[in-house]
Amino acid sequence: MVTLTDKALERFKKILKEQGNESYGIRIFTAGTGCCGPSLALDMVEQAEDGDITIEKSGLRVFIEKAADATLAAASMDFSEQRGFVLTGMEEHSCGEGSCDEGSCDDGSCDECDE
Repeated sequence: MVTLTDKALERFKKILKEQGNESYGIRIFTAGTGCCGPSLALDMVEQAEDGDITIEKSGLRVFIEKAADATLAAASMDFSEQRGFVLTGMEEHSCGEGSCDEGSCDDGSCDECDE
């Protein structure tokens, strides 16, 4: 399961407070897949969706889509002023002949991953 650093937790809580949604949580979910692996997204939500995994740390509720949980199993999320929220420790993914290392995510070689 994803680990959130203290910086990430505090930043999420600050954002929720600024938006007037302190009772909400953060939801992490997949937003498509390509040759570089799944694209993940974040949203402020009032409650978990069916099948979500819920964790609570330091008063922040985090809802993780079941499909995203395996992708995030060894990941850590941090926050930096320069880069925003950053995930590290995710398994590299390649599909077909393309991979992120080769810079070929947009060359069409991984169309089967987008299905």
